[in-house]
Amino acid sequence: MQPTTTGALATVELRQGTTLIRTTTADINGRYKLWVSAGTYTLTATKGAQSGSAPVTITQPSQLTTVNVTLN
Repeated sequence: MQPTTTGALATVELRQGTTLIRTTTADINGRYKLWVSAGTYTLTATKGAQSGSAPVTITQPSQLTTVNVTLN
């Protein structure tokens, strides 16, 4: 998620298909962390009426991946 006030305190969900895998809340800078197994996911951030999504592919469990999402 873009580290701006728009993404501050947004709800961040990670899904595999329709299954919710993890959820967290972005900090006041719009940053978040999730730990997941290797796989293909969809990350969605929501704040009020604004939301945005991005595909995510993790190939190794210890892989650090940055995903920026724009809320519209």
